[in-house]
Amino acid sequence: MVQRTDGSVAGGRRRTRPAVRLLLATSSVAALIVGAAALTPARAAACNATNTGVTIAGCTNAGVLPHLSFDNATSNGNVVNTGTITPGSPTGILVTNASTINGQIANSGTISVTGTGILVTNSSVVTNGIINSGTITASSGAGIAVATVCGCGISSFSGGIANSGTITAGNTGIIVAGVSLFTGGISNSGSITAGTTSNGIGVIGVSTFFGGINNSGSITAGFGGIIVLGVGTFLGGITNSGTITVAGTGGNGILVQGVQTFSGGITNSGTITAGNAGISVQDIGAFSGDIVNTGTITASVGIDICGCVTGFAGNIINNGTINASRTGIFVGNTNFQGGITNAGTITAGPFSGAGIFVAGVSTFAGGIVNSGTITAGRGILVVAVESFAGGILNSGSISGSNHVNATLKIFDVCRT
Repeated sequence: MVQRTDGSVAGGRRRTRPAVRLLLATSSVAALIVGAAALTPARAAACNATNTGVTIAGCTNAGVLPHLSFDNATSNGNVVNTGTITPGSPTGILVTNASTINGQIANSGTISVTGTGILVTNSSVVTNGIINSGTITASSGAGIAVATVCGCGISSFSGGIANSGTITAGNTGIIVAGVSLFTGGISNSGSITAGTTSNGIGVIGVSTFFGGINNSGSITAGFGGIIVLGVGTFLGGITNSGTITVAGTGGNGILVQGVQTFSGGITNSGTITAGNAGISVQDIGAFSGDIVNTGTITASVGIDICGCVTGFAGNIINNGTINASRTGIFVGNTNFQGGITNAGTITAGPFSGAGIFVAGVSTFAGGIVNSGTITAGRGILVVAVESFAGGILNSGSISGSNHVNATLKIFDVCRT
């Protein structure tokens, strides 16, 4: 045999070097351990119930806390509840007195309190929104609130609010009120049950709201399903592809009132059941976008545009079903730059009710077209309109005591 300089033997197997192999093996294990440690995120610290005047790096409650509050405090990370917060003080998660959450507030656990489930207030800031995928029960308060308390407003809120869980509230399900700038919108794909005199989702007294409102879940309330009230600028529209049920006789499925500028339109492809109007737009400076129904609306008035709408730049389109005890579609006291089209089904009051009713309008620009079915005391009624363009065209079916009644004259009418 001839021995080579590397220690192997010619014609035989190469000799191993146990020390080197052991070193490599040991080094590889060490490298794997170090690499795994580098890839494993640091576990968030457990939350303290009360955080006053402190700065933390985010926290998670996986146990049971009586409440979780931030008072003039900062969290440089998400605030997460995967456990239980009860009974509250009386709020479940409270962010107040110029506190800042540089991250998100997220609940996938249970919050059961007598006050509000999650409240951001008094000049506080949240940079990445609020998410609920768990359960919030607030027996006398709101489910989630970003709102002014005691006159201290909120300058900005980013990231929006999203619910895919369950909210049961004695007051409003989700409310945004007294905020200068709100971005990210509000979405519900879960379940919201609000109080008998309250709203499912409310946006009230906000200067600028970006992101719209979308419901693909279930909303049950006593006064309003989705309301936008007293807002300066609202961008993003309102969409319902879920279910909205409003039990009160004066309640509205979707209400937009007292808004200076509303952009994005309103679309229903789901189901709206309400005591008063299914969709109502009142006292608007400028409304842009169509109102479209491809779903089902059951109410006293299906779609109601009434009361000092200075400029309505859009159309009303029904390709779905409207069941109204009074009027299917009503447009009154409005400068209406669009038209009305029905290719679906409208059933309205058998006596004085109308399928489509236009009254007290200064300018109506786009005409009325029916290719669907209207069953009502009066099919299409136009009265007290100063300027009406586009005509009335019916290629569908109208059943009523007056099939088409179009009388153009000056007459002050606000409602049926």
